[in-house]
Amino acid sequence: MPDDYAYKYDCLQDPYVYPGTTVLKNKFDIRDPELLSTLERRISETKVLMQNRIDSEFAKGGFDLQHLQSIHRHLFGEIYDWAGEIRTAGFISKEHSIFCFAPMIESYANAIFSKMNRENFSQMDARQFSEKIAFYLSEVNALHPFREGNGRATRLFFEALGDKHGWELSLFKIPHNELIAAMIESMNGSLVPLTKLLEKHLKRKNET
Repeated sequence: MPDDYAYKYDCLQDPYVYPGTTVLKNKFDIRDPELLSTLERRISETKVLMQNRIDSEFAKGGFDLQHLQSIHRHLFGEIYDWAGEIRTAGFISKEHSIFCFAPMIESYANAIFSKMNRENFSQMDARQFSEKIAFYLSEVNALHPFREGNGRATRLFFEALGDKHGWELSLFKIPHNELIAAMIESMNGSLVPLTKLLEKHLKRKNET
């Protein structure tokens, strides 16, 4: 089974998978997890690569939960009927990380994004911006509002946020294993590795 789908629900039957399997229900009715993972990544990564960061629709919007949902729907709408929808059925976990209780997602998200949208990101220096984004990125990761595709939707969301405020934040260029390790540390209470990683892949727009 691909690591992508290695989530566990606190219920007897994960409502998002075909009964008796770990394969997510999908529009292509693919039952092979490896094939589904390959197709999903090709489609979503193509959509990311095709985006014009400056003129992209994703640099516009409220940078709130609805904005994140629209990005998720764009990336995964060709594959899953539930793309852009908030997950249900209690808690979801992956290895040692337990993510937000489903009924609390919207209220938690509103608090996070309300605070985030009061920040003056354009006036920060690189270290300050990295520290702030590390905090909000870790908070949205803990939120984990979707059954699958949280990481990719969240990375595009924060790249767009950086673009809006004059920053080029290259989250998709960070080696996957390094980002995952830093995100795990953030779940364990330390934002230092994530802050350093973000600053390393950050620069002012039009900066040489």
